[in-house]
Amino acid sequence: GNLSLDALAAADEVFHALNHAAAGRKVAHNVAHLFFRRFNFNGHDRFKENRARLAHTFLEGHGGSHLERVFVRVHFVVGTEVDNHFDAVKAPLPPYSLVAYVPDYNLPTKKARGVLPKELLLKEATHGSAIANTLVASLFAQNYEMAGELMEKDVFHEPYREKLVPELLKVREVAHQKHALTTYLSGAGSTIMTWIEDKHVKGFLSGLNKHDLKANTLVLHPDEHGVQIIE
Repeated sequence: GNLSLDALAAADEVFHALNHAAAGRKVAHNVAHLFFRRFNFNGHDRFKENRARLAHTFLEGHGGSHLERVFVRVHFVVGTEVDNHFDAVKAPLPPYSLVAYVPDYNLPTKKARGVLPKELLLKEATHGSAIANTLVASLFAQNYEMAGELMEKDVFHEPYREKLVPELLKVREVAHQKHALTTYLSGAGSTIMTWIEDKHVKGFLSGLNKHDLKANTLVLHPDEHGVQIIE
């Protein structure tokens, strides 16, 4: 069986769309818990014997990028916590592949958070919120050219964190040359995510290599079904 959006929205944890890596971990955590609660593994000896090991694998054993591509459903979910409940709305899934460029170093969360300002000017915060609101609207309208442009106009974290991930602007430049829709910092970094049509992926990867951007890359495709039991 499949896990419904209603079941996921009813989960106790809250995830935040502005931090993609954290959102991936939160979604995976919620889905895994619902998965174990909803299905009876006791009738399957192998699952019963290895339940603890499976739980550890689902919840703790992988990094954020792996969890995103394993568990994220066919829909985007735009949501927020209001008055102790979680409101969520499904958005259409854009018809793009995602190419993750993974630099050969870790960026500690404490360091990534440390470069963010404590406060923003009202004018800057208003402008950033307007960008985010228009981005969400463009995704629902399936105006992906506009969405791609707005994803690269973040004012809340990328301007401060790009100095910690110098590859970001280089990857973005190659992506523009190779017909990608958009490139952005995934969560706090250091992974860089690019949305691009399947037909342009090969050229993009070749372009990265030619510009001496030779760190690990992952070509990701959203799973249309999510986690499920196959009898």
